[in-house]
Amino acid sequence: MLPEDIGLLKNLEMLDLEKNNLKVLPVEIGGLSCIQNINLNENCLTEIPHEFCLLKSLRVLDISDNNLSNLPESIGGLQSLEEIRASRNNIVLLPESIARLRQLKILVMSHNKLTEISKSLCKGLSKLECFDLSSNFISLLPIEISLLVHLRKLYLNRNKLLALPIEFANLLDNVNHIDVTCNPFDMLPRKWNTRWTCIEQKQSPSGYSNEEIFSWIRAQQVIYYAACDEWKSTNKLHLSRELEFSDFVFGDKKIGRTTGVLVRIKKGTVESWNEEKWNKCGMPMLRQFYFHCKSYGIEPRYEKLSDEETKNRTNVAQDAFIRRNRLANEVKMYDYANRADQKEKYMGDFKNKLNRAETHLIKCAAMRKLEKQKEIQLLVDEVDCMHPIQEQRETDLTRQRTEENTKEFQALKESINEMEMTSSASRRTLPIEIHKCW
Repeated sequence: MLPEDIGLLKNLEMLDLEKNNLKVLPVEIGGLSCIQNINLNENCLTEIPHEFCLLKSLRVLDISDNNLSNLPESIGGLQSLEEIRASRNNIVLLPESIARLRQLKILVMSHNKLTEISKSLCKGLSKLECFDLSSNFISLLPIEISLLVHLRKLYLNRNKLLALPIEFANLLDNVNHIDVTCNPFDMLPRKWNTRWTCIEQKQSPSGYSNEEIFSWIRAQQVIYYAACDEWKSTNKLHLSRELEFSDFVFGDKKIGRTTGVLVRIKKGTVESWNEEKWNKCGMPMLRQFYFHCKSYGIEPRYEKLSDEETKNRTNVAQDAFIRRNRLANEVKMYDYANRADQKEKYMGDFKNKLNRAETHLIKCAAMRKLEKQKEIQLLVDEVDCMHPIQEQRETDLTRQRTEENTKEFQALKESINEMEMTSSASRRTLPIEIHKCW
């Protein structure tokens, strides 16, 4: 703990209290009227006393690696302050009074719990050259960030950024180094990361590199304002489905109700894009813009909005959601009725086809039965025709066999007679046998 009489060191210009485990600073520290540099890095401070506003000569303040949850509102009284380093704390919100630090050139707020940056801060810190907001929880930036014309280094990596405001493109030509890696960028078109390594996925979870994001913002700056003007003037016609995407881009040439985005864009800017770049960047961006407006009823905004604007946009989006659901229900009912009619027609046709098929089957069965009967009758007639012929054949065969038997019998009889005649002739020529008497 610092002694209370430290405030008596009126001529002290530099105070280095790094790594001292300090928990509280005495209010007498406000008496250091000539102090220019204070280093309170790596202590255990939970608050900064309001008496800090009395240090009119302070130029450099380092309060990194402490347990601070906020900065005092009186910090805006340090009119000579050029550098604030408050990284690795638990700061949730920066005080509005910081915007009064007109001489501030370096503001390091990395590794805190910041969720937003106020518009007044960007408007007031006109001489800021280095702005480190890395490793926080910022989701959207105000458009006033483009007013930091002297900025040379901007660190926005490792936040929760959903998009960058269109006005951010004004910083790209002046700032030497901008880092927006390790942010989700959910409001940008989905993009597959071709560099599918663990390191690249960690550095670029959205799939976009720094250069690709900056290129997207530059291209978006060309078409965004013209697209917004076109949508504001023709949104009712598009929401009622009287006009289509082609009318939004090229205008309604037949009736002349719309101007078209291409006509609203400055001709010099459009002509600088060749056909390949227009097809690759311009048309996909316009298509995404158009269908976002069709879905939510209002143009997309990529910057931090006020509570009133957010509420109004939410109401419009809810109305668009209700209208979209109503249209979807109408389409569903129409489709359901159409399907029912088609089903009824199909079932009627199916029943007719089924009746025709059954009639056809009955006719086919009757025809097959008749043909079978005809075949049977033909077989019967054929059998009847063959029966007399068979009987005649049998009679002829019997007669033939009888004749053959008669001829055989006659021939056999003649043969026997010849044999008998031959035998009798041979007996008459033989000598008479003489038998002796007993």
